Amino acid sequence: MKKSALMIIIAGLMAFASCKKDEPTEIPETQQTSVMDYLPLTPGNYWVYEQNYYDSSGNVLNQTWGNDTIVVISDTMVNSLTYHRIVEHNFIGFARVDTSFYRDSSDCIVNKKGNIIFRLTPNSIFTYYPEMDTLLYFIDYSLAAQSSAITVPAGTFDCLDFQGSLYRHEDNYSVPYLFHNHYCENIGLVKKTRLFLANLDRIEFNLISYHVQ
Repeated sequence: MKKSALMIIIAGLMAFASCKKDEPTEIPETQQTSVMDYLPLTPGNYWVYEQNYYDSSGNVLNQTWGNDTIVVISDTMVNSLTYHRIVEHNFIGFARVDTSFYRDSSDCIVNKKGNIIFRLTPNSIFTYYPEMDTLLYFIDYSLAAQSSAITVPAGTFDCLDFQGSLYRHEDNYSVPYLFHNHYCENIGLVKKTRLFLANLDRIEFNLISYHVQ
């Protein structure tokens, strides 16, 4: 968050009669943080991530996927609302380009289906339910109260932790599996984790390079 320090300037001017004149106090405007500061979706912005694959015990697994790239392509109208069109290349080696549509909705960034992608409200839990006939899992998301320093190939960043708890049908929805998504102000998503539902293997995406306007 960008905050200006409160400045009080009092200038004393001495007149012939030794009278003092006070200048009015100046209070600069403060800028309020927006979710778009943590996921800047200006067309032309992009982020490149290395993909690291681990089993459920944390052992490194071999993969040949290369780097994952996310690019903001353009703004577009969907049902009279303005969305930012995002394309992702090479997610876990998929040749097909994945396209998403995000927009700013109050203190949230949501996708075209209304699912919350990121939220600034701390200690507020919301639940994601997948669109399927049988509920195989759901995820509780919340924003951690404290920021943390996250180190990736692109550097070290002070990040908010937008964490998820995965609950699976096979565990009778009673065992939470925690994963993290780290966002940095004016940078975007620095590090994210994805879990495989069947075996709880995970992929970590670490920021290598980026371009943010």
